[in-house]
Formats: sequence, structure tokens, C-alpha cells
Amino acid sequence: AAAGPVLRGHTDKDQYAPGEPVVFTFTVQGEDVPAEGIRMTWRRAGDDGQTESGEAMIKADAPVEVKTRMDKPGFVQIHAKLAGPGVKSGDRGARWIAAAGVAIEEIRGVDEPADFDAFWAAQKRRLAAVPLDPVVSEAITNEAPNVKMFKVSIPCAGPRPATGYLVVPADAKPGSCAAHVTFNGYGMGGQEAPRWFDSREITFAINAHGFELGRDEEYYKQFSKEIGAGGVGGGYAFNPAQNQDPETTYFNGMILRDLRALEHVKTLPEWNGRALKVSGGSQGGFQALLMAALDPAVTRCEAAAPWLCDMGGKARLGRHGGWQPAFTDALNYYDPVHHAKRIPQACFVDITRAGLGDDTCPPSGVAAVYNALRTPGKIRFVQGSEHQDWGQVPAGTQIFTLARPE
Repeated sequence: AAAGPVLRGHTDKDQYAPGEPVVFTFTVQGEDVPAEGIRMTWRRAGDDGQTESGEAMIKADAPVEVKTRMDKPGFVQIHAKLAGPGVKSGDRGARWIAAAGVAIEEIRGVDEPADFDAFWAAQKRRLAAVPLDPVVSEAITNEAPNVKMFKVSIPCAGPRPATGYLVVPADAKPGSCAAHVTFNGYGMGGQEAPRWFDSREITFAINAHGFELGRDEEYYKQFSKEIGAGGVGGGYAFNPAQNQDPETTYFNGMILRDLRALEHVKTLPEWNGRALKVSGGSQGGFQALLMAALDPAVTRCEAAAPWLCDMGGKARLGRHGGWQPAFTDALNYYDPVHHAKRIPQACFVDITRAGLGDDTCPPSGVAAVYNALRTPGKIRFVQGSEHQDWGQVPAGTQIFTLARPE
């Protein structure tokens, strides 16, 4: 069968000055693009709150230009899609969200809570009051003969222990291994043992919830239902009553469990005492950024399309906003923008993807995190990349990087 039409878009520059004309160019490709063209509809959205829409006929040999501008730092998006013969409803190739950054390095988040540092010092005291007394299973059977894998449960402050799968090189000598703690995106990830890891290093795949490992499907289904109770517009973490107090928000227990996981890794005799990486995408990127700020032992942070960046941007600054719990003062203690400025100079922060078509974790929030960093680091903006486009960036897509030297 002939390939359906594929819509793509790009800008004429990587970023723009406030008030400068922004030019988006859309093209269509495919074997069955009719000579008379295909109808393309578009709508504008941006961090200035202004909207606009239009349509045009787009042809294989006649791109469509959409021009706009924005007068303040942020991002402006054009949501374009094809409609007509040969276009299947919901086809990913028939839509493209292009975006342009305006004065990207001037994007900032909202003010942080006055007692931000005191709050986190108190949370660390709560955690320290619970003895670090992990329960480690016998090595479990797995398909990688050169590693040992364990189920680990560690008592923690908050409602549940920290739980996850620990992978250690089978013949590692004391002090010989780098360590890597990984985090999952939103949902119930981490039920199964990890399949992707470097067999030369320690890997601790920690789940966000502290659920028991190795249970049946019904257990996880019921667990998910219970933690999501009261969620408005989502599941867990979307409970408005919990989000009125920074100690009762769902993220409190999650972050304490993450800190506990790092504590455990640092006690392992195989760890070299130097290299400690944290990584994750979306919610996992949020967790990784907070760990880099809250544990000075972290030396590298890799966050892809991190969630919850600039949580107050929509409510207080009129930005486009993403998919997240309704903003409260309590949630402001968890904003990666505020944590970013506290990441130590010795930690390299790599924001591996900020999707310019991402409406779950919008690029303005991720840029605000990058701008708050005082460490070496880089951020990679990917044109058209939506939140779910993990590892699927089409060839030739416009990509640009901002970087601070190591």
C-alpha cells in the first residue's frame, strides 16, 4: 500500500528575539499526495496566551508558511494537521506540532517558597529517623549470566518502603563499580526486573510507589486503584486535598523513597564512591533532577522530557502549561526549576530531550530548568517531538542544543 502523506514543519532559526517575526514552514511528503494538494489546518498556541487559526492547501512541491511573533520569552507553537483523501484519522504522520523559542535563555519559573531549604532539611531528618535496614532477596534468576540481580525493599519515611531491582556485576571487586539509579515515567512501571542495563556497573531500578515486587496482576491493578483515589484529571498525585500540604502530596513519599534508594546504593561495597548517575524520562526525569539536587553524591543526571517543570507557569505566568496536577503552593516545593539551582557544580546535567511538540511537558518549563542550573550541562530541543515519541525522532528533524562547558 502507498504510504500516507507525512506532514513536517520547521522554523527558519533556532530561536528569536521578542517581537521578531517567526516563520514556520510546513511540507508534505508521500507517494499519494494529490496534485491539487491536501487541506492543512493549523492553530497557534503560545506562552503569551494568544491564539489564532487558519488553513491552506499544501502540495508536495509547494510548502505552506505560517508567520507569527511573540513579545515575551517563551515558546510559540503551531499545531498543524492534514485532512482529506488518503489521510487516516489519528495518523501520526498527518499531524505536526512545530514550535519556536523566543529569548529562550530568559525563561524563568515562578518564585520558590521562602522556606524551601528548611522544608527539605526537615524531610531529610524524617528519613534519617528511619533506620537504613534493607531486605535483600537471594539472587533471582535472570537472562544475564554476568550479573547478579536482587529484589530490594528498604524501610522509609512515608507510607511505603523503597522497592526496586538491584543489578550488580557478578564478579565485581570492592570499590570497582560506577552506580546508576533509574526512575520510571508516570504509571506503574518497575513491576518487572529491568532488561536494559550496563553489566559493568551497579544499577538500581527503583519504582515510584514502593509496591511489593513479584506479585500478580490483580495486586498491581488494585494498588493502582488505591493510590489514584481522589485524583482529579489523572490518577495518583492528582488529589487536590493531598496537594494542599507539601508533606501529604503524593510526591513526598516518592522523593523520600528515591533518596533512600540512593542511600542504599552508596552503602554497597562494590560502589567506587565516585560515579553516581541518576536517569529517567518524564516523571523519571523529574525524579532524577530532584535527586541531583537533594543528594550531593550524584555526579551525572540524565533527564528526558522531564515532568512538572515550572508547575506554576500556567497558573501564575499565563504560560501554555502541560498535563499536571492543578498548581498549589504545596506542589511548588517539588518544582524541578527550584531544585535545578541547587544541583552541585560537580554534577553534569544532560536534558536529553525537550520536545518542541510536547504538550505534556512543554518546552518552556524544561527550558526554565536548564536556565536555573549553575552546573555544566546541555539541553536538546527536538522539533515536532511529542511526549510519547521516545526514540522516534524522524531523520532530518530540526534539532538544536544549548550547552554549558564541562
